[in-house]
Amino acid sequence: MRRIWAVVLPVCVACSDAGLQPLDDTQQKVVDDRLDITGDVCTADPTEAVFPVKILFIVDCSGSMQFTDPSNANTTTDAQGNAINAQAECMASCQGTGAVPNCAQLCAGAANPGRQTAVQKVVDRFKNNPAVSFAMVRFNGRVTINGSATSGSEGFTNNPAVLNTAIAGLAQADITTDYQGALTSAYQLLERDMVESNPVDRIRTKYVVIFVSDGAPDPVCKEGCGNDVQDLGIPGVVLDSWCDVPRDRWCDNFNVSGQLCKNMQQWYPSMAEPCKAYNTETQIVQKVTEIIDLGKQYGVGEIRMHTAFLFVAGLPQVILDLFSADPVKSERVLRAMAKAGGGLFRNFTSGQSIDFLDINYSSVARPFGMTNFIVTNPSARPWVNKLVVDSDGDGVDDLSEFEAKLEMNEQSADSDNDGYNDKLELDRYKAGFDPGKANIPAKPCPPSERVDLDGDGLNSCEEKIVGTDPKVPDTDRDRIPDGVEFFAGTDPTRDDSKLDVDFDGKLSGEEINTHSSPTVADPEVHAELKYLYDVHEQAERPDRRRCYDFSVKQVRLVTTLGKNRAGSLGYNEIMIYFGEGPADDPRDFGNFKAACVRAQYVTPNFKFPADGKVHVPAAKFMPLHELMKARADAASDPTKDPCVGAPLP
Repeated sequence: MRRIWAVVLPVCVACSDAGLQPLDDTQQKVVDDRLDITGDVCTADPTEAVFPVKILFIVDCSGSMQFTDPSNANTTTDAQGNAINAQAECMASCQGTGAVPNCAQLCAGAANPGRQTAVQKVVDRFKNNPAVSFAMVRFNGRVTINGSATSGSEGFTNNPAVLNTAIAGLAQADITTDYQGALTSAYQLLERDMVESNPVDRIRTKYVVIFVSDGAPDPVCKEGCGNDVQDLGIPGVVLDSWCDVPRDRWCDNFNVSGQLCKNMQQWYPSMAEPCKAYNTETQIVQKVTEIIDLGKQYGVGEIRMHTAFLFVAGLPQVILDLFSADPVKSERVLRAMAKAGGGLFRNFTSGQSIDFLDINYSSVARPFGMTNFIVTNPSARPWVNKLVVDSDGDGVDDLSEFEAKLEMNEQSADSDNDGYNDKLELDRYKAGFDPGKANIPAKPCPPSERVDLDGDGLNSCEEKIVGTDPKVPDTDRDRIPDGVEFFAGTDPTRDDSKLDVDFDGKLSGEEINTHSSPTVADPEVHAELKYLYDVHEQAERPDRRRCYDFSVKQVRLVTTLGKNRAGSLGYNEIMIYFGEGPADDPRDFGNFKAACVRAQYVTPNFKFPADGKVHVPAAKFMPLHELMKARADAASDPTKDPCVGAPLP
């Protein structure tokens, strides 16, 4: 609906609810429409910027560990659920060979085996650093994450209870060595974490993967149904290998039942079909490559896989045969994995202390610098050869809203209150949207999605339609917030800041900064009405923050309609965006701070501040999402300043 208003000789008590009051004719004077803004702003403290480090341990806890890294802990249970002591299990295995005289010496385990102690040391070093989190994949024939079944288990965490449970489970030593199952579970854990991470954090995250084993993968299945059979030592009795038998026949094949049968159904979780290649060296290296490629796919800061080989030289051959241990093959596979993972290979032999502390876990907090500085008055839209009034700042000027004849309200950015901005609906009028009818589209934006999570000026529903990321204020990383681009008419999903789409000789990014139109040829506006910036860095500070003084001149004001509160005629809410980010990483999404300045202008007689000068100190800048939330909360609260959300004096 078109709102008609008139002003007769007004004066305003600025920024109050007193309204406009008529003056005597002798007090009338013509005031200009200009506002000059000065101030200063600083980047974030680099020590406070979060560059996450996520450490994933993939630890072999197969039966051979009873000899290469012995433990005397109660580490697993038998088929009846009874606790099995690791040292006792080792002794039983050793004595069962009938050929080893020094079983007690070989099985002299510690309360905490070396693999467990090494992981604990890393956790202890970083447990008080909130930027560091951990996850642990334990594998033998079974695979668990953080000491729990893989499905629904917690991923990277700082939770002491979860970590204690996970570390305690590393003392286990039983069954075989399923590399492929462990790497598949690690892949799934990493991908889930990357998908769920905020993209701004993801690009700054360093993933450190440490794979620890004492032997080659087992079983190793070649393609086809000709894998080796198992000779049980009973005349005439041989069993098909794991490789060639469907999972639902494993229990029958190995003549087991009860709880052991149920447990066996959980072994080798990634062995989906019989007679398929499994756990081959080629597949193992390919799995590592896939994990590293995840980092490229999701744009993480860094991901590397390091490997460690645990082996005790001098073990009796009968013990090596018991677990099909081949040190040469094992070392070759682990070296190949480290090479594919871009990491280091470590060889721990002869019972030496296992230590992972020399791996580089650091993710350096890089100092931020200014990436962009934008001032914009959403109420004064540039158009051809002048500025036009957009009272509600919805991207559609007042006259266009009236002429559209679509029941749009020039004082509401969402005329039909369906959760979609008027410009978004008007732009898509022929595609099932209508800015003046709440039943079009038929499915309005639900209240839960009418939130601006990243502070870019678009709510979650709108970002879905536009194609931008609701968690990232600058989806295309062109250093211009998505909402600023949307309202200016450029594409926030791709970097088109260096294009001149309106062929007026000015690049789109430059036009947004100077407040001319990037989509309509407006050389007169750019020449005569453009904003004039002067931004320079202050002297270096000891805290490594970088601070800037700024001056922006010729910000033009327009006479807007009131904002449904007394005294609001002529409000202009000017936004100041300060982009910051690591200067040495163009991939980084960066952060934004912002400040809001409210001026008032009623042509031709009233302007506040009267001298047209405003100073904005660094303390007035807020993280973008915090400022936008405060503004949204204040929109319907007459006791709060709608510009910054603070209580009115």
